[in-house]
Amino acid sequence: MAGRIAMDGWVRQAVLGASALITAVALLCVLPSLAEAAKCAGRKATVVGGPGDNVLKADKKGVQVIAAGGGNDLIMSKRNRDIICGGPGDDRIYSGTGRDQVYGGIGNDFIDEGPGSGKAWGDAGNDTMIGGGGGESFRGGDGDDRLIGEIQDDDLYGDAGNDLLIGGQGIDTLGGGSGDDWVRGDTNQDRFFGDDGSDTVSFATATPPGPLPTQDGVTVDLRAGLALGDDSQEGPITGFENVVGSAFEDSLVGSDLGSIRGLGGGDLCSGFLETVCGGAVSGVVGGVTRGPPGGPTVYITNPD
Repeated sequence: MAGRIAMDGWVRQAVLGASALITAVALLCVLPSLAEAAKCAGRKATVVGGPGDNVLKADKKGVQVIAAGGGNDLIMSKRNRDIICGGPGDDRIYSGTGRDQVYGGIGNDFIDEGPGSGKAWGDAGNDTMIGGGGGESFRGGDGDDRLIGEIQDDDLYGDAGNDLLIGGQGIDTLGGGSGDDWVRGDTNQDRFFGDDGSDTVSFATATPPGPLPTQDGVTVDLRAGLALGDDSQEGPITGFENVVGSAFEDSLVGSDLGSIRGLGGGDLCSGFLETVCGGAVSGVVGGVTRGPPGGPTVYITNPD
């Protein structure tokens, strides 16, 4: 069973789940003056939640401005360029097909941007943001965040915390921010930016752009600050200490203080500290270490 409340035109859609019907009715009955004062990103709210756990849905035509208030809210936008503020609490926000702007607020929020091309900002808390294929811009805020792009060109920034960034198939800009971040790209012209902390850039899911059975993988040089795919498309890469290659024939050059990990193929690896290249492990500076029979040869050189 679900209920619907409209109060003086301020709450246009407030869909209440059956399990929270009674408390939600009481909490959503805010004074009209408070509803009128509610704002999101400087805009007067058209959908207003109370301080409890609300379920809010915006499915009317035109831009909806949603201010959920405090509590662990469920917010659903459908097809407009809506502006959504989750407020304090662990919110679940599902965006629609429009170019929505989503502000998660303080808490461990889950934001699904849907098929639209939207922007989302986290805050203090461990947030998860997922793109839907339209090309997203995500800022994680403080906390250990997970930002996941899709098939279009995404801009993902983790900010402070130990973040996971996955770019997807487009030409992405991936910035970890401070903390020990893990950033995964592909063989497109992605741009990678680490920061303070021990950051890792990974090409574990990268595949050659040409037809198989080509074995050419990626060329990554952390000291020179570049990543080069088999299609000769180069992207900048700065501020990373560790690198993970692809399952193909990679050329990997690490930093002075980090590690290299190859995942297979005839990898050529050059680094300073521990290097794992196609199953062969070495921490020796200078010389040559050979892997298992039939495996790659690992070259470990002292950086200049």
